[in-house]
Amino acid sequence: MDTLIKDVYDVLTNKTENELPAQDKLVKYQNTYRLESKNPFNENQALTVIKNETKKYLNNETRYNPDEATRIAAAMSLSIRDGIYDLDFERYKIVCIVEVGEKKDQGIMSIARFLRDFNKDKYVYSNFENHHLFATIMVGAFYYE
Repeated sequence: MDTLIKDVYDVLTNKTENELPAQDKLVKYQNTYRLESKNPFNENQALTVIKNETKKYLNNETRYNPDEATRIAAAMSLSIRDGIYDLDFERYKIVCIVEVGEKKDQGIMSIARFLRDFNKDKYVYSNFENHHLFATIMVGAFYYE
């Protein structure tokens, strides 16, 4: 709360960046002029992370529960995204979508559409099924400069 009051005070008193203390100054980066990532996205490593996280949350005895499915989908999405960020793919934003649904002799069609650069942007997906539920995991890695 104190930092909020201090920031409001700085704005009201028209303090510029040069007048602010050293820890409050903004960090400015210079351009690298590199157009390629030093560590590009690797689909096989990402798929390994997806498979490992799926084994942690789902198995052949897992039953569908609507309340648990929501929690599992959110937790899986975060842990997969964090696991892929830990692989340190440089200059990629990671998007992870997890869908968990009940199997009741129905058909389902799931579509994800996005604009992407075919040379730099990548995606990988995986499916899991048992007698009670299904899960679809899609991870998109979108290059940013």
